[in-house]
Order: sequence, then C-alpha cells, then structure tokens
Amino acid sequence: HGDIEKLERVKELIDEAIPVYPGNDVLCKETFLNEFKLTIGFKYLFKMTPYDYYMQCKMKLGKQLLKKPQHSVEGVAFLLGYDGSSAFIKEFKKMFDDTPGKYKKSNVY
Repeated sequence: HGDIEKLERVKELIDEAIPVYPGNDVLCKETFLNEFKLTIGFKYLFKMTPYDYYMQCKMKLGKQLLKKPQHSVEGVAFLLGYDGSSAFIKEFKKMFDDTPGKYKKSNVY
C-alpha cells in the first residue's frame, strides 16, 4: 500500500520536472523506492515505465504548445529541451503518428 503512494509520488515528481527527466536515481532517492520497485512497480501499476510516462507527458505538452500560434515547431522543440527540431519531430511522430507541423496546421487557435 505504501509503495503505491510512493509510485503515485513518482508520477508527480515527473510531472513537476517536465520538460526534464529527473532520472531514476533522483526518483528513487525522493521516494525511498529501490530501482527494482521503481521500474517494475511503476510498470505494473501504470502499464509503462517511468521514462515512457515522462515522454508521454513531454509530448502532450508539445501538443499544447503547438496549438499556440506564437510557437513554431522549432520553438516548441527548444522549449522541450531539444537541441534541434529533428529529434522532437521523430518522437512526436512515433507517439502520435503525425508530424508536429501537420498537427500544428490543423490545431492552431
């Protein structure tokens, strides 16, 4: 039961750290979970690894930012911590099966 609360806290820590991944060592230290409980427990409870959850949150933030007319694809990539737009485009396409540019064109308001 206590571990479930700690794993919920891991999600909060990841949410608070976006766009940066805090790292498993930090997540373990902050929640007093060992690496095994962090990775296996998180995957069991949330059906994904802590890093996959982080990437999902990061890409959802990317979607939100792309909807704003003042943000270009390159600008969003920079805000999310990418050195250039190509890695962001690749991750976005992998997660949403669409490019950020196409998404932006059909969702700006």
